[in-house]
Amino acid sequence: MIVYQDGIEMLIVESSFDTPSPDVGWILPLPAEPTSLQAGDSGMLRTVCNAIQPSVTGGLEGFVHITRMLLIVLLIWTALSMYLPRRSIAALLVVFVALVAASVLLPTLSAPRGYLFGDGIAIASAQRVGNYDATVLRADEAVALSQWLADQELAPLEASEQAIIDDYIARGWCFVVARLVREGDGVATPHPLVATFPVDKPVFPMKLTAIGRSDTRVELIVVADQQASADAFDCVAADSFHLFPGQSEGVNMRVGPTMQASKHSLEIGHPDAVEHMWDGCVVTKLQADLSPQQMDRDVEMTLSPLTPQRQHFYGERARHDLFVGILQLGGIAIALTTGIALRGGRKPDRLFVNAVAVLLVLAFASAAIARALLPVIPTAETTRRAFYFGHYIPREQRQVALSLIASGQLYAGITEQELAALLPEFEEEVEPPEGMKYRIERSPGNVALRTIDGETWFCTYGPAGNEHRLRLPQRKEPQMNTDGH
Repeated sequence: MIVYQDGIEMLIVESSFDTPSPDVGWILPLPAEPTSLQAGDSGMLRTVCNAIQPSVTGGLEGFVHITRMLLIVLLIWTALSMYLPRRSIAALLVVFVALVAASVLLPTLSAPRGYLFGDGIAIASAQRVGNYDATVLRADEAVALSQWLADQELAPLEASEQAIIDDYIARGWCFVVARLVREGDGVATPHPLVATFPVDKPVFPMKLTAIGRSDTRVELIVVADQQASADAFDCVAADSFHLFPGQSEGVNMRVGPTMQASKHSLEIGHPDAVEHMWDGCVVTKLQADLSPQQMDRDVEMTLSPLTPQRQHFYGERARHDLFVGILQLGGIAIALTTGIALRGGRKPDRLFVNAVAVLLVLAFASAAIARALLPVIPTAETTRRAFYFGHYIPREQRQVALSLIASGQLYAGITEQELAALLPEFEEEVEPPEGMKYRIERSPGNVALRTIDGETWFCTYGPAGNEHRLRLPQRKEPQMNTDGH
């Protein structure tokens, strides 16, 4: 995620690790030394990416019902206007049944998707940032940086990586080396880093990603005063967003503020994301499936006046409904042709038979082509989960929390570890979707603790990260009797 305003970029980026090594870290190249390094919330990036999605039409039931009713009415009209003998009516019904059966039974096609360290290293700063030891440094050459990493018991640079690092050095970039810190039980959880730095235009450093030697899907959320674009990237959605303040739901319940799009049905509710946005800002989601060759350069973005847009896709049900509807339109055309050509009991001639054959071919061909070209994405699971998160889980989680407050188990001053020990009770009362377990995280379906203005709140989160807060009371100390018991 990139937040850009007045020549200052805030880059929020996260790296995942797949290694048994206890010493892990990653390198983030930046065009200028960061003025700020902070720990980001681990649920924010996922929440914002999931909130800015293409619109999806799940089904076209209305189109199917209308064409079906028209077809039935026309078939009745055709039969009555012709005074057809029984054999001809039976033949017409066979055509109708064949069209409907084909539309229902034909299988659905598949769809797409500041001091010197020495030996060529100058360290500008070193600080603890969340679960990372973050060092900002400059290097004279990649070999020096590789040796420095080895001295820190981190993996040295490979030859392919050194070539990329040398290019960054030649352009005057610096590097943030983030090393995951493991303490106590040896467990440390990665989280995003938030780096703020001056730059002429928004940029995402991507060249080091190319060493993975595999195609990679890259999704960028850009918040700026104008719409963002980049070479090789498609615009998933772009719109201006406006602040809707939070509201109270009683004395001890509140809904946090959200940012809502002006034109499209898009909403961002994660509290950290809302904090990074401003009224009237433009949010652009860019997406690309890139080969290693396409990732040999950083992503430099161009800002231009907003043209609100949002990709649109259809569900598998909509594809089926479109196929059925077009076949039924073909049936309507055949019924009209039959009623006009054979009215008054006229016998069918070769011209009529050829016309009906052409209409049948056109109906099947048009239906097949439309179904093949319709942009389709899987929707059943995402729609089910969105409904589950939005209309059931957060509300029911608050009900469980109220019962825990009443029993004295949930109170102001409770630690995250103690709240984690209560999660099985939440899962027992509010069964999570299959394959999911509740976590202490500010993301849809999960729960968290927040301290705001000196008060502790238990928080649940809707599908766009919408924060629902429940104020926690102070823990009641056991009352002692007059005899000291």
